[in-house]
Amino acid sequence: MTVERYLRLIAGLLILVSLALGWWVSPWFYLLTAFVGLNLFQSGFTNWCPMMAILRKAGVERPASYYYGARGPKDLFHLEELEELVRDLPSFAFVPALSEPSDDDGWTGETGLITDVVDRMEEDLAEVDAYLCGPPPMVDAAIPLLEARGVPESHIYFDKFTITAEQ
Repeated sequence: MTVERYLRLIAGLLILVSLALGWWVSPWFYLLTAFVGLNLFQSGFTNWCPMMAILRKAGVERPASYYYGARGPKDLFHLEELEELVRDLPSFAFVPALSEPSDDDGWTGETGLITDVVDRMEEDLAEVDAYLCGPPPMVDAAIPLLEARGVPESHIYFDKFTITAEQ
């Protein structure tokens, strides 16, 4: 779970508990509800919340890497959203790679099949969960690579898809 999810979980729990205590024990507990609400409100503007700092210090964030393979630049999509995630999540890495870049593309990023890129950039993956989504040949090539890098079979999740012909 991410820090943001833990924060929402804790805030929601505090609000529910303070509302219940305010109803059954003392109306003064409603102040805790207001305090949590104000913290959430100000964190929406400042992007800082004391509980988030505590959770980050406790090491709640889990690193994640997203390898995104495509043939050419026109096949890459949602790049703005992915770059925003890179800015917002310090433990998130985004690696786009093109398997068939042309000289006209001006591409300076990673090149080759996405499995080759992962092979070049990763070493020991024994402690990760791997999520694959793509055409069957890509998924079938990635699974043995991940297992060779230490990912247990039980930690590899995948979705194979095919492209339907245009009509």
